[in-house]
Amino acid sequence: MFKPFDELTKKEKLERWTNVVRVMQKLTKHQRKHHFFMENWGEETDCGTKACAAGFCGMDPWFQAQGIELQQDESKEVYGFRVDNVLLLGSSYSLKIMLSKFFGYEGTRKIFYGEINEIGSQDLNKTYAQVMRQIRNHVKELSK
Repeated sequence: MFKPFDELTKKEKLERWTNVVRVMQKLTKHQRKHHFFMENWGEETDCGTKACAAGFCGMDPWFQAQGIELQQDESKEVYGFRVDNVLLLGSSYSLKIMLSKFFGYEGTRKIFYGEINEIGSQDLNKTYAQVMRQIRNHVKELSK
């Protein structure tokens, strides 16, 4: 069942983000190169699903047991997250709020949404290595 990040103990917060690391580390080289794409929650391709870090978490059984799951809408064209039997799609404000509640505001803002760059847009064009570095740094901050 979905439990907001702010209601978690320090140990539970670390566990949640350590599982983000686990999900990301288990991606194959092929997935890292061809299926990792921070600009979209999920997208169906000829050779599988392309997703961002949060999207890959939403396909993982551990995260699904925590109440968050990546799913497509009925048209099979738009991805979003199912939380407590509600499907939040695309880039909706509700979806952004939900992810912030699940992963915590700071981690969500820095990693999943990207920092705002000098021209006022989000920097989501990040490589797997860049995202992993950000995730590990966030885990270190949570450990303090």
